[in-house]
Amino acid sequence: MTILVLVADSAHARMLVTDSQRGSLTESRTFDHPASRLRNQDLTSDGRGSGRDSGGLGRHSMGHERSARQQEELKFAKEVAQVLDDTVDAKISKVYLIAPARFLGLLRPSISANVRQHVAAELDRDLVNLTPEKVREHLPEYL
Repeated sequence: MTILVLVADSAHARMLVTDSQRGSLTESRTFDHPASRLRNQDLTSDGRGSGRDSGGLGRHSMGHERSARQQEELKFAKEVAQVLDDTVDAKISKVYLIAPARFLGLLRPSISANVRQHVAAELDRDLVNLTPEKVREHLPEYL
């Protein structure tokens, strides 16, 4: 029985595991997506344009609905969901997801039904930079 804990934010993710409900966590994998941390202007080659509306009465933005940074965050959430899907198998009994609410919101729609059935809890916290021991302190005593 392996328990997997995913600790993530919009640019970093770490998978921690334990083989015991009361056991300590060990880091098994880490991955980064530095583009999620860049500014919009660094992600796009040119700025948003502007132009006149068809009646010539005013100006409007020709920007995208999502910023380039938001697109990168969504891309990373999908990447994390795919790694979870590739990782979660019969050996994994439970999955805990820990991430800020915004990233959890991006991650949820991309999580497969297989992973979803293993999710024991989600925690809206930014713990990605904590040691495994400190992350464990934020989880229930019995996983």
